[in-house]
Amino acid sequence: MTEFSQGESRGWLCERLSAAACEPAGGASSWHVNRRPGIDSVAVGLATAFGWSPETWTAIGTLALAGATVLALAVTPFWRWLDRARLTLEIRKAPPDSHMITMTNLASGAVIGDTLYVRARVAHRRGRAAENAEVLAARLWRITDDGKREPVSTFLPLSLNWSHVGGPTIRVPRKLFRLCDVGHFMQVGQETMFILDTIVQPNPVAGREVPNVLRAGRYELELRLSGDNTKTLGRTWTIKFDGSWHADQQSMLDSVSIERARGRLRRLLPGGRRVA
Repeated sequence: MTEFSQGESRGWLCERLSAAACEPAGGASSWHVNRRPGIDSVAVGLATAFGWSPETWTAIGTLALAGATVLALAVTPFWRWLDRARLTLEIRKAPPDSHMITMTNLASGAVIGDTLYVRARVAHRRGRAAENAEVLAARLWRITDDGKREPVSTFLPLSLNWSHVGGPTIRVPRKLFRLCDVGHFMQVGQETMFILDTIVQPNPVAGREVPNVLRAGRYELELRLSGDNTKTLGRTWTIKFDGSWHADQQSMLDSVSIERARGRLRRLLPGGRRVA
């Protein structure tokens, strides 16, 4: 390897840069490398634009970078909110959402009896996939013969099970749907009851009433749908049944009424007809 003295190494470097790039400074043994004229003029032009010094431009660049960082941090949550999942919640009184199945004992396999299942359809409409979607049976009213709404005092708000997979939460992929078990009609003795499919079976409460069991009558049930990245959605349905049982699926579907309650504030039209 060839060794150079200090002056020789600087001379060797200057030869490779260009003859005009180096010049003696302060004596023959002292050298410095000049910047090229083109780069020099650009740097000077930027530094002196608007009469600002290089320090001012440095401060402006620092502030601009900080502003861009803050803007990015602020905009990201906004776009996530804007792109949150939009879901719909509806009950269809027709297969496969509502249909008759034969229930069996999970342990023994013995047949328990036929039951009419009613499910809510949770469908994705737009935005990202819904994460940890959950349906809550939030409130229950009994409708008296004169049309008054009375809260059912023995009712307990509980989440409902997702069909076939169980559990209170589920992921709803984009443009797909999931079914949630609202409840099932089942003949108990000589009476048909509607049993809400809550994630746990509550114990009897005051008067030995079971909180998730509805006897024959007319009710309003409020369901609330929510999730990690979706707006909470509330819907209310009117459920009416007379306690009879039919072995035929279509006859059983026809014997119960499940309709969306379009609003609680109602007005009377001429003739006394009520409109939601």
